[in-house]
Amino acid sequence: TLRGRMGWRNLEDGFEVTTNKLAFQLYNGFELRPTSVLLSLGNLDENRFGRGEVRANFLELADFGTLMEYLPLERQLKQQFADYAPRGRIENLHAQWESAAGQRLQYQLNARFEQLALHRVGNLPGFSGLTGEIAGNDSGGTLSVNAHKFRLEAPQFLPEELAFESITAQSSWQSDDDELEIKLSNLSVVNDDLAGSAYGSYRTAANSAGKVDATLRLTRASLPRVQRYLPLSILGQDTRSWMKKGLLAGQSADASVRVKGDLNDFPFVDGSKGIFKVHVRARGVDVDYAEGWPRIENATADFLLQGKQMEVSVPSAMTAGARLQKVGVTLPDMLSDKLLLQVRGE
Repeated sequence: TLRGRMGWRNLEDGFEVTTNKLAFQLYNGFELRPTSVLLSLGNLDENRFGRGEVRANFLELADFGTLMEYLPLERQLKQQFADYAPRGRIENLHAQWESAAGQRLQYQLNARFEQLALHRVGNLPGFSGLTGEIAGNDSGGTLSVNAHKFRLEAPQFLPEELAFESITAQSSWQSDDDELEIKLSNLSVVNDDLAGSAYGSYRTAANSAGKVDATLRLTRASLPRVQRYLPLSILGQDTRSWMKKGLLAGQSADASVRVKGDLNDFPFVDGSKGIFKVHVRARGVDVDYAEGWPRIENATADFLLQGKQMEVSVPSAMTAGARLQKVGVTLPDMLSDKLLLQVRGE
């Protein structure tokens, strides 16, 4: 069955496709609900469209991918869509963009999205479960997120895929000449490992990965799982392996992360060019320092990670049935692939 209208017309430097309440069912069982869409692409240069516009009352991205196979589009465009495999629902979409050699990209984007997902391709992270709303243009705008069952895969930055029960956030961006500033407020995250909130800002800069000023506070955190959330760039392989094997138990109701400075200098090893500080107060901590050593059990501990160094202070703990006091452990260089532990205590 087929209902609605569909149109195609060639433009001087591109083409335009429109549908008006188009609905149909294919022989393979695929069914498109009544959908009104405008897709206009122009100014084709080096296999890229420098100008375009997309409007849709609603769009199931997986359905759109199926529909693309029946449209007279470039094979490269179809393959890119298949590689990213976008999924989810977009409502009230209106997007426009225009770019020219030597000029800044101009764009406008308004949409509500639900359960948005993208496959990881190359260095671009993959994600799923993203729900929210965006409204803005190349000068500025806002983004709100209210996501459930959100997953993030970014192996070039993080050691493993992360899953969150919920993420809510309010953010905005402003663009001034060649610099972009993003402000984040009211970020709240919850999953099995942690719960907390964050705020901060990020600004692009010439010859730099950008400048950041951010604070994260956690009201619940599982100590053995902390290393999953620490970027690959701040821990050597041996240090990360020790944290996975050595931190056996422990819970924190008071943890914070502070990052400030130019990301080119991260993790700000000597502290002169920026701040990178992780402070965790934990109870019920069990630590297996090394094979053949007695374990530290049921400890109350303070963890301080600053620059390339981590210090652990333990006022009291048990080991092999004996009580320990004033125990201190230092990892002087977490970036080194050769792990060195300095331990003292009474």
